[in-house]
Amino acid sequence: MTRAHVHSALLALDDPDKPWRIRAGQSGADIVAEWHMIEPAWGRGRDREQTERRFKFVLRLDESAREARVLAHVHEVTRRGKNLRWVAEKKVGRGPRTRVWSKKFHWEKDAEGRRQRVYSVDFDSNYMRDPMQKVVLGSGWTWRGVHRLT
Repeated sequence: MTRAHVHSALLALDDPDKPWRIRAGQSGADIVAEWHMIEPAWGRGRDREQTERRFKFVLRLDESAREARVLAHVHEVTRRGKNLRWVAEKKVGRGPRTRVWSKKFHWEKDAEGRRQRVYSVDFDSNYMRDPMQKVVLGSGWTWRGVHRLT
């Protein structure tokens, strides 16, 4: 399949019901998929904490090699304190095999009285990567994680 077909199929994955956005890229990138999430704050007073995560896939489509070169970017900031102003931790990374996930849940009883897990935070970068990878591989192309887009 052609580059234009793969490009349009990837853009078609953008869905307003999903927590991430897929758009046409700029300055060397063909597709950019980004997920920005702020976890609910928890704790009290000086122990209050909140984490903000930004995960991004940048894809470049190479029609001659029939491959999608993929670079993942991760940016996490954890703020603490009464007003969440103090930056307690900052993580930044990029590379070919970067995965970020965070799951937080609490227990509730269902209609029948059985305990069940209810997720308040369910963040996994594979939720975004898997459909894109399926489109690329289904088109007969190769999905290649890279350290640098060239």
